[in-house]
Amino acid sequence: MFVTVIHRISNPDQFESAAKSATEVIPSHLKLHQYLTATDRKTATCLWEARLADDVKEFLEPVVGHVSHNEYIPLNTEASFGLPATSAASGRV
Repeated sequence: MFVTVIHRISNPDQFESAAKSATEVIPSHLKLHQYLTATDRKTATCLWEARLADDVKEFLEPVVGHVSHNEYIPLNTEASFGLPATSAASGRV
């Protein structure tokens, strides 16, 4: 499944530092496809692939939850377009 995470960031410097460190230890059952940030750095959107949205949440909240409010949105892949090919992280090839 694909999951979009919308981050409303209170401290962009701390958020970006924590997020960068986290990219080095992403568990094998998760895949980060995209990280997109606004010009003011107070909002970011990420596209993840995981078995469940809660898997992404369990990984991210301890890392960035203290400097951002995060909304986890499972995507409707049948109604979406432009998504990357799925990988083993979602249980599909």
